[in-house]
Amino acid sequence: MSKVKLILFDLGNVVFHVNFEKVKQAILDQSDLTRKELDSKWEAFEKLNHRFERGEISTAEMTSAVNDLWSLDLSESEFREVWNLIYEEALENIDRILSILRLHYKLAVLSNTNEAHASFFPKLFTPQLQQFDKLFYSHELRSRKPEPACFQQVLDHYKMLPENVCFLDDRKENVEAAQAMGMAAIQVRDSKQMVQDLKKLGILIVW
Repeated sequence: MSKVKLILFDLGNVVFHVNFEKVKQAILDQSDLTRKELDSKWEAFEKLNHRFERGEISTAEMTSAVNDLWSLDLSESEFREVWNLIYEEALENIDRILSILRLHYKLAVLSNTNEAHASFFPKLFTPQLQQFDKLFYSHELRSRKPEPACFQQVLDHYKMLPENVCFLDDRKENVEAAQAMGMAAIQVRDSKQMVQDLKKLGILIVW
């Protein structure tokens, strides 16, 4: 019998789809950059974003850093608008999946995110977010996946052992980090596969 009491969800590509190409295209549309110039500094941007996701820099500081990186002139509000373009529709059947699971398990979110994104989520995804008992956001935890500290904060909050948690994420390194701590974990590709793998772990879900 499964020992799972808490199902812990990532958000991007697990609850709703994300598409970074929209952000890249918006930057190109608002600048004289070529795609090659944009891509050549994307790794540097991702390092900045990791700091943003740990809450080490504010949205205003992130805006300034992005402007410096690509010689842009975005206001903070313009940066927020561009940065929030990544969000698309919710995963197919995710509302039904969450409503069934919450009958038997605690549901929570553990997401690598930032203030700009977190404040935008309710505008698009309130029906999905309302299904969760608690939302753990990396910029508030001051730690991001796959760092063990963010997982440990979830365990401490619920006073649970790792074996009591099933973690779902679309990124292999985050799934492996959860497994290394003793959690059951699933790398999500789509909602159908998610349900199949939950059933394999003995999670109670009627489909």
